[in-house]
Amino acid sequence: MAFGSVLRTIAAPDILLYLLQHGQTPVTKVQEDLGVSNDRFYAALNTLHDQGFVSRDERVGRPTYVYLGLTVKGERLARMMAPAAEVLEATASALRVEYERLEREANPETAARRVEVLRLLTEQESARGEWDNAVEDASRLLGLARDAGDRGTQAEAHLVLGRIAQRRDAHEEAFRTLRAALRLADAEGAPRVACEAEYLIGSTLLRQGQGTEALGRFAAMASRAERSGDELWRARAAEATGRVHARQGRLADAIPLFEQAAAAFERLGADEDLPRAYVNRGSASYELDRPDALAWFEKAVEAARRVADVRMEAYALESAAAPLIERGEVKKAERYLRRAREVFDDLGERSAMGGVELNFGNAYGAQGRWTDAEEAFARALQLARDTGKRALEATVHLNHGQMSKRRGHADEARAALEAARRIFTELGNAERAARCEEELRALTGRGTRSRSRPGTRPTGRRSPGRSPRTRR
Repeated sequence: MAFGSVLRTIAAPDILLYLLQHGQTPVTKVQEDLGVSNDRFYAALNTLHDQGFVSRDERVGRPTYVYLGLTVKGERLARMMAPAAEVLEATASALRVEYERLEREANPETAARRVEVLRLLTEQESARGEWDNAVEDASRLLGLARDAGDRGTQAEAHLVLGRIAQRRDAHEEAFRTLRAALRLADAEGAPRVACEAEYLIGSTLLRQGQGTEALGRFAAMASRAERSGDELWRARAAEATGRVHARQGRLADAIPLFEQAAAAFERLGADEDLPRAYVNRGSASYELDRPDALAWFEKAVEAARRVADVRMEAYALESAAAPLIERGEVKKAERYLRRAREVFDDLGERSAMGGVELNFGNAYGAQGRWTDAEEAFARALQLARDTGKRALEATVHLNHGQMSKRRGHADEARAALEAARRIFTELGNAERAARCEEELRALTGRGTRSRSRPGTRPTGRRSPGRSPRTRR
């Protein structure tokens, strides 16, 4: 299992081989020399460290440096991989040399080969998270495909560019390139490219709070998958549609879709899709106050670790913290949140950090650590505003208002709850707005000692992007 996780994790073999060659090295230099994107690098590093292949040695100084080194079994694994790595590296280098030679010659008869080589290079760079190189080569690929009148390859190049733009939160650029990919894929009869383009457009719309528009995209995606007989994309469409329903508070509609998607992913062996599906299913149970929520989140943690998806592992751990807090297992919740915070910090996932801080606020509040809780809520609110996560912003206000009400701080509670109600109303989430109304009525009618319990709706995704919400 450990060896399989290493092979599946982009950049993990590179880190092992680098450390075999260079010995103990500062973590920043390893990443810089390998040229791997931040998220890919730290996902690989966390996998290797957790499985005992790489050690971290923190050396105190000004500044403090973290050095990486191989453990005994890490060195053994790296030596086993070295011969194969040399062959693969030579192959990649040969492709680059071949492309540059063909480009210099500019022979029209080699255009097809140049397209093929660029496609291979772009796929490799995208998989490694080398976004700048992937954008450069995908743009070259697009130009060659246009000259050749190859609409299928043009669609693939636009899809790569749109996928990267979405990852970088360049929304307008993502829309432009993904719509181009969709148009060309339809013209060429490439349903999988069209499905992914619809999925990415819908996900981008959902991130921006445009749930109705996102539903339209996911419905179109489902229709395309149905016509082409693609079970995997049909399941992804169901899961995505369930996310929108859940965001809108329509949990009775969302749960069957999450269960349908999870069953399909299990049947198809689509292991990389399972963690997100399990987290989403657990979030729906948590919203409905069902006792199986924690089991779904723990299942998501296990599934993420099987496929070495450190990002989804962090989301699942963050999600599991909320029901643990309510069960009184606050120390375990804090341990989960510290791990999630460490991963998100490594990955630079600022929007995800907002959910972690919100859960920390509730954990501290459950222990009566009011100053710590206030500070955590303040950090969560700032992160929500900085990253444009309005649902998260509303949730912070709601949870803060609930805590203030328990403390007897009526004015502070009322201001926070009214802010939450206003934002939820603007987002079209009638259920959450009604929840705020309920809290405000209790505040007015029964005084400030109401025993309403805090709780956040855990995040679910691929995306780093869904905001926690309060439970019912």
